[in-house]
Amino acid sequence: MPSSPLQKSAPLNVPQALAQALDLHKQGKLAEAFGQDVGKGRILIRQKVSQSDVAAMAGIARENVSRILNDWMRAKLVSRLAGYYCLENRAALESEAEM
Repeated sequence: MPSSPLQKSAPLNVPQALAQALDLHKQGKLAEAFGQDVGKGRILIRQKVSQSDVAAMAGIARENVSRILNDWMRAKLVSRLAGYYCLENRAALESEAEM
């Protein structure tokens, strides 16, 4: 039975969609466009974005963005200072994007 074009790619899970929106994947957005390497593998996204903005880019609910970002902040994968996100451990977050 031939597969339809819709069946060719599996849907993203929520953390994967968020990681890709933050540019932790080849097709990501924010870190590619606004990221600055600040040393030790840390990437500062030099654009203030809200959780709603990130949710829209990832195609997921803002509440899910909040929950996942809080989990990642507790795990020291992401930080936020003065409205800017910093990807503290890009390698670990890239793993999230590829799951």
